Order: sequence, then C-alpha cells, then structure tokens
Amino acid sequence: MKTEHLDIKNTPRLSILIPTYNYGRFIEKAIHSILNQNFQDYELIVSDDHSQDDTQNIVNRIALRDNRVKLFVQPTNLGMVENWNWCLEKSRGDYVMFLFADDFLRSNDAITSLINPLLHDERLSMSASARMLVDESDVSLFMARDLTQGGRHSGEKLIQKCLYETCNLIGEPSAVMFRKANGVRGFDVTYRQLVDLEMWFHLAQSGDLFFINRPLVAFRRHEEQQTAINSRNPTTQIEIFRLIQKYLPPSSIPNKDIRNRILYASMFLSLRRNLRKNLTLLEAANIYGPLMAEGIKMMPSAIANPIYRIIKTSRTWRNSYRKRMNKIIHK
Repeated sequence: MKTEHLDIKNTPRLSILIPTYNYGRFIEKAIHSILNQNFQDYELIVSDDHSQDDTQNIVNRIALRDNRVKLFVQPTNLGMVENWNWCLEKSRGDYVMFLFADDFLRSNDAITSLINPLLHDERLSMSASARMLVDESDVSLFMARDLTQGGRHSGEKLIQKCLYETCNLIGEPSAVMFRKANGVRGFDVTYRQLVDLEMWFHLAQSGDLFFINRPLVAFRRHEEQQTAINSRNPTTQIEIFRLIQKYLPPSSIPNKDIRNRILYASMFLSLRRNLRKNLTLLEAANIYGPLMAEGIKMMPSAIANPIYRIIKTSRTWRNSYRKRMNKIIHK
C-alpha cells in the first residue's frame, strides 16, 4: 500500500478533492481530466472510502507518474458526507473544488474559468458553472444551467430563489469552487440528500456566487450513485423544511414586498400538497406543521392584486412541484 504525506513546504493555491467509493471504472477519466488542465497550481487528493474494487490500483498507477496525485485509503468506510469532510480537512489550498470520481471536466480551461472570478473579487464566496449530464458511456444527455444568467448572483437572493423554486439551482459539488475559509465548517453530516445545497446556503451567507453559463463539467447519471440511492428514501424530502427553517424562516419575511410574501406562502402550499399525497412523508413532517402554517399566513389577503397574476403566469409558477422536486432529488 502506498502511503502519502503532503508536502507542507509548497502550499498549492487550489485543492481538488476526489472522494470515491467503488468507482474504479470511472476514476481514471476524472483524474486525467484534471491533469490535462491549463491551471497547474493545485494538489489532487483522492480519498478512497474502503473500496472493494480496483480503485486503489488504478489511482496508484497514475500517482507513480504524477506526484500531485495523492491517494489516501480509509481503513473503514466513513460514509459519503464524512468522506467529503475528511477531504476538506486534509486540503491545504485557499480554494477548494470537489470532483466526484464518476464526473469529469469537459475542457482544459475549466479550473481557470472557475478560479479567476474568485481571484479577482473578494466579495465572492464561490463560483459555479453549467453542467452537461452524461450517461455511463459518456453520451451527452442534456445541459443543466438552472442559473441561466452568467455573472454575479447575490448570495441572499440565491437562497431565496432556490427555496422558492424548491430546486438546487447552483448545482452538484463537481461544478462548484469555493473559498476554504468560508467552508471550513464542513458539510452538515445530518443531511443525506440536500447536503450540498445546505453547504451552498452556508457559503452564500458569506458572499455572492459567480456563475459561468458554459458546461465546464460532465455530471454522470447512473443508478449506483449515492444521490440516486438516497432519493429512494422518501423521508429525505423532509430536509427542505430544515433548510427553510434555518436559512429563510418566517421571521425573515414580514418586511419583504408583496411578491416575496406570495412566493413564500406559495412555496409552503406546494410542499403541503405534495406531503398530503404521501402518508409516510405526512407523518414525518408533522413536526414542521407549525412552520408551514406560519409560512402560508404570509399570503396577502388581496390575492387578486395584479402582481399576483403576473407571478401566477410566470414560468416559475407554471413548473409543477413534481418537476421541481425531481430536479432536487434526482440530480
């Protein structure tokens, strides 16, 4: 077994982290997509979460040719989120980027494109890009770019928009880069499905996001990925209430304009309708009943107001709850 020790004399600008478990068939492509980047000031940490396949042999073979690749093998299985945090704690760069072993960078300027906004604007806490969803054979399926407008997005407004639309508009960790100083807290291990979105909200409280409207990353869809497994457990949908309670509680809404009050109440109405269709969810969500009731009370009594009709006919409103929830659950 190859044992790695990080060289503390040369601190890299960027830490690229690959937490992996039984992804030997994909990981070589992921690593080579990093090694081929035109940005070179980085360390690459691979944390193998006690895989049972040939992951270790594949990564060791690459590491023998390039000393920037550091493989660490966990003696026991930590679990998905715990492995993410282990990587984060091990990182030494000022900036951090995760690339999951089943994903890959699509162009050799992907890292440069993501890091440049952070280097030039201290008010940004993270950058993100559009993603190309691919299948197990690397065939492109479609491009995901929920934040359709490139450039700066307010952190505060981004939290509101994601919750109002019940959707992770920022994207998967493979498409996000952030300042380690803002994310040193780590991912919240009490979340299973919305753990990345919770982290994005945490970062958004510290600064804004810069979005690149170009698919720099390929995000692979397959049945063995952990998010697909988690999505089969209906109780993971309850996590959205925890996010609302923490990052956009009813107490933050009363002084907002009428449009925000309508969107806030409508968010809870959609969530309540979905819960009533699933007895398992309804039972699990009983604890959030008072939260829903308080949120729905934000709906203005003058519901016929012209601004309400504009919102009701907007694209955001027309998207069904099921479609929006599928985005956040089956990403």
